[in-house]
Amino acid sequence: MSDKQSPAGAEKAKRAGQALLLSTLAPDFDEKRHRFYVDLLTQALDRPETKNVALTGAYGTGKSSILEAIKNDPSGHVVELSLSTIAPEASETDQSDDKATSRTNRLQKEIVKQLLYRLHPGKVPRSKFGRASVPRSTTRWLVATGAGAGVMVVLLGLGLVQPFVHARLTQTWRQDAAYLVLFGLAAVLARIVIALAYGRSTFSASVNAGPAMVNLSPKSQTYFDEYLDEIVYFFESSGATTVIVEDIDRFDDIHVFDTLRALNNLLNAADQIKKRIIFIYAIRDSVFDLIGIQDDETDPAKSGLKRANRTKFFDVIIPVVPFLSADNARDLMAETMTSTEFAIDRALIRLAARHVADMRLLHNIRNEFEIYRNQLVVPKKHVPGITDDLVFAVVLYKNTHLTGFEEIRYRASALDRLYSDWRALVAENLGIVSARVALLHTALDRTRTRAARANRLGTLLEQFRLRLEAAARVTTPAATVQLAGPLRAGSESDPALWEQIINGEAQQLVVSDQAGYRAAAITLSYSASQLGTELGVVLRQGDWDQGAVDATEADLRSAENDLAFLRHHSWQDLVTRPEFTLGKSSWTREERETPTAATFDELIQWHLDSELLRELVRHGYLTSHFALYGSHFYGEYLGVDALEYIRRCIEPGIPDATFPLDSDSIEQLLIDQQAEDDTAELFLDSGVYNVSIMNYLLTRRAAAATVVAKNLARRGSLETEFVDTYVAQGADPAGLLGAMAPFWPGVVQYAALAAPVKEELRPRVLDAILSAVPTDEVPTNAEVGTILAEHYHEISAITQPTSSRRAAIVLGILHLSGTSLELVEPLNMTARQVAITLRMFPIEERNLTALLALDSVIGLDTIAERRDLFSYVLDQLEDYLRVVELHPELFTIASDPAQFGSVLSAIAEAAPKLLEQAVALSALTCRIDDLASVNQKAWPALLIHNRTEPTFDNIAAHVKFYGVDASLGSFLSGQKKITAVDRIDQDARRDLAISILRAAATIPSTATRVRLAAGLKPGLIDPAVLPALAGDLVARMLKRGLIADEASTFRPDLMVDWPTLEVTLDASKKFATFVNPEILPAQNVAPLIRYSSAHPEVLDTVTADLGSYVATATPNQANSIAEALISAAVRLTASALSSLIGRSTRPALIIRLIALTNATLSKPDLKAVLGQMGGEYVRISTGGRGWPTFPPDDAHAVVLERLVGDTLKSFERVHFKGRGDRLKASLQ
Repeated sequence: MSDKQSPAGAEKAKRAGQALLLSTLAPDFDEKRHRFYVDLLTQALDRPETKNVALTGAYGTGKSSILEAIKNDPSGHVVELSLSTIAPEASETDQSDDKATSRTNRLQKEIVKQLLYRLHPGKVPRSKFGRASVPRSTTRWLVATGAGAGVMVVLLGLGLVQPFVHARLTQTWRQDAAYLVLFGLAAVLARIVIALAYGRSTFSASVNAGPAMVNLSPKSQTYFDEYLDEIVYFFESSGATTVIVEDIDRFDDIHVFDTLRALNNLLNAADQIKKRIIFIYAIRDSVFDLIGIQDDETDPAKSGLKRANRTKFFDVIIPVVPFLSADNARDLMAETMTSTEFAIDRALIRLAARHVADMRLLHNIRNEFEIYRNQLVVPKKHVPGITDDLVFAVVLYKNTHLTGFEEIRYRASALDRLYSDWRALVAENLGIVSARVALLHTALDRTRTRAARANRLGTLLEQFRLRLEAAARVTTPAATVQLAGPLRAGSESDPALWEQIINGEAQQLVVSDQAGYRAAAITLSYSASQLGTELGVVLRQGDWDQGAVDATEADLRSAENDLAFLRHHSWQDLVTRPEFTLGKSSWTREERETPTAATFDELIQWHLDSELLRELVRHGYLTSHFALYGSHFYGEYLGVDALEYIRRCIEPGIPDATFPLDSDSIEQLLIDQQAEDDTAELFLDSGVYNVSIMNYLLTRRAAAATVVAKNLARRGSLETEFVDTYVAQGADPAGLLGAMAPFWPGVVQYAALAAPVKEELRPRVLDAILSAVPTDEVPTNAEVGTILAEHYHEISAITQPTSSRRAAIVLGILHLSGTSLELVEPLNMTARQVAITLRMFPIEERNLTALLALDSVIGLDTIAERRDLFSYVLDQLEDYLRVVELHPELFTIASDPAQFGSVLSAIAEAAPKLLEQAVALSALTCRIDDLASVNQKAWPALLIHNRTEPTFDNIAAHVKFYGVDASLGSFLSGQKKITAVDRIDQDARRDLAISILRAAATIPSTATRVRLAAGLKPGLIDPAVLPALAGDLVARMLKRGLIADEASTFRPDLMVDWPTLEVTLDASKKFATFVNPEILPAQNVAPLIRYSSAHPEVLDTVTADLGSYVATATPNQANSIAEALISAAVRLTASALSSLIGRSTRPALIIRLIALTNATLSKPDLKAVLGQMGGEYVRISTGGRGWPTFPPDDAHAVVLERLVGDTLKSFERVHFKGRGDRLKASLQ
């Protein structure tokens, strides 16, 4: 605004000043109020004995106005001494002299100076003070004229002028005129000389130089003593009779009264002063408290007595009754502030009156209010919202806090400190309440979405059940996993049941084998935390508490109301909200009276040092815009908020993030700061770190917002704090963080994990960021991935990227965070392609359905047309197989049986372990006739599931690569024969037959092996190539003619046990012709004897050469052979019996065999055999004397009977004590 005004404007301002009537602050005699006291003073002054009069009363009681009537004495005999503004400093000389620098002497010095300098020097010509004065012009001209006349007389007398004049002027009148001119020139010259002489400045190098210095000599104790003669001379010369001394009590020096009384006495005693000198003192009542009080006096009564004694030096004391006090000042102030132009709030009048009880101050407040109002309220261009009450409050503050008011200009006042703490309190509580609002929104969202959350958890639980079932079927194909409570099949999405789990009930899953009749089921129990871990979620109890919804909503409403209040409130409002406090670390006050946080009312109490100021703030008369209400407003386009923000934030560069600004104020601010250009320097300044400004820029000045965002990306302390504040409180956190995204790599991680934003807004924020990030090389982690995966369907940057590059960047970030997308259906084709490339979604029915056109059943051969998807499916083949298993109506392994082989080959390369499952899930029409046409890894699966032909080539190829493994064994076990063998040479057929015959582990059935081998027509097979296995393999081969019926077939290593030999003997027709001890070991002789009842020729052959067969027999084997012979009732020869005796066969068995052959065995042979048996048997074979005894069985009886009459006399059955019955033989 220009400093120059038009003439019309100047005239208008002049008229406004003329119309403004100010009250004088000078003493003003009021006849009604003051006449009474003037009459009392006059009466006192008229008394001859009165010399010292005290007019007492508090400040502002009208003492000066009363004395004004005395001062106006037309005789001019009154001298006024006023020391109210005196605060003299000691000079260098004074500083070296204690008596000169005492307060009493300094007051005396000022009194002396006021007296001596009161009269014109011409009236006191005998004063020793040569004081400077302005000479009278007439006097100087008279002196100059006299001097000029004197000079002319001298010159004329000496005859110096006449020759000069007469020589040049011949007429007499001209000569006379010349003399007059010369006289005038002489007078003028004299006047000039006098002016030069008296007008020359005199400079001194010393402050003590000069004749008019008032100094104290070493000989004098006080200034009154030093200059007493001058004081007396003053009163003698001036004719003054009355001295009025005002405001001397302001210095609280009681000793000056003693010296003034002494001075009064001296003046009245001086002979040269013929009149009575009266001193009138205008002092306050409380000055008497200082009179006569000793430092050690504590008794009020005694001190009061001393004050009474001291006051007697006043001849008359006239007290002035106060007409203005804190109690009645309200009415007087209301009267003073009454006007037809304005009206001040009566409550404000009452408040101010309690603290302003001084008449001069009251009138000055009215005067200043008139001026401030005329300059601040009356103009059309005034501060918006300014009122008369606000200006009056500012004027009150100015008059009661002069220094504080001046400090407002420098933002250093107590109100400015209160303002700073107020903004800190607002910012701190906005942060706290905003965070609380965000948490409550999150909690409310969780409780409100119980059904949706339960539905999602049910889906995850079903997926977990299927994974568990697939894992169980690896070892147990018929295994199943069932939900066993509280969640069961069909109720997986019941919120009430999920709540039971979260409240502590374990979820049961039962694993069972449907094929196992007696297999025990296994029950698995999962707690809420364990189940959450398996499902990849966090199960919180608060998420399911339906009863907490109302309470949470109430808390949210309360928090949002608090937020609205903090953003828009006045100081008066905040005083009533003690719940909002400022933490100790944020205070601007240096001293900390309490370690706790401070309310705003406490901040007022601490920062503001007067109760008036505190009440003005508490009652809303001084607002946060106090600085604008005390100075001119030049805002042609600046509102109060804009001006306040510029003053407090832009200019000092101290941002206030939460300062409220509307759009108009922001526009005004930007214009004022010349920020119409989006690249203006203002946008690089921290002063624009304000929520309202940022809202405006993001909405209307996107380019400028980008400049600010780039600056914020520096992440300094101010920037970090503002970003957090804006995200929590701003209108468009997504816009700000999106603008910062190109410049701040960590913005994704910040937005996902740390940003104090409402949960329902977080997807939008992430969307804006992901739409702007220039690269996928940003810091991220699994937590970020979890957040993105949870909200990706709400983020269009993920689901609807505008280009392949954007899709690659955004999905690349998700990929780097280790997350995947649950569904691809929300993605557009561009995003789907990148998702396939990055393999970012599970292979599930929903995703495959979204990616593929389901005109018919889809198989891997169809998917193979999309190489990238096919590759991904092969990598996740187990998931695809699960899809096929669950949805066979939609998906299969190969939709075209002709492509079955290529599909299997691809699977064989990618996931060979899943070939068997893949073949099992394929359609029955999918077969491979020639195994050589597919990857060898696929052969076992094809054989297991009987998806090929049992041709010689297939079987031989498989045997060559895998041998007769389980898959081939399973396959061949179900085949009648191997086909297509006629064109194969016999050696190859024999080799395959041998392989099959040897595959007992994989083809347990000997009948199957022999049948398959016989079908190959291999000819005779060498027994040496056969495995040594128990069973009927050799027997079946004999029957099928696959092996020769000869001794080599019965080799002991093939006939591993008697059952094997027995069944083989049944199949042999020639065994009796080639049996020998080499192929019939001793352990098989006894079984053979028992078995050979059906084949007597074999028994005859063996018993005929029994000695050879038992030659290697052990005693036990020999005993077994003997028992078998007894059972078969075989009659042995003496040599056969001898061979058994030689193998330690038990005597009892030999006796029984002898009894069987008794009829055919000669007596000599009998004796010979008995002789070989040893013991008692030798005695009966030879005879002699004695009575040998034998067991009482029939066999012994037969043998003894045969020897009676030969070696025995007789034998009989005898009972022996301790031995029982025995056969007793009598030898002869």
